[in-house]
Amino acid sequence: RLAIDFGEWFGENFKGFIRLNLATDPKIVKQAVENIITEYKKIK
Repeated sequence: RLAIDFGEWFGENFKGFIRLNLATDPKIVKQAVENIITEYKKIK
């Protein structure tokens, strides 16, 4: 359960950003963030 909001919805200064709204167990969020970091390091 993930919702994405566009940054500009929160003001012009936030254009180009996104806000992630997570509706799940913190353990799942931690694993997801670790996965994102791992994959990012592969393309960096």
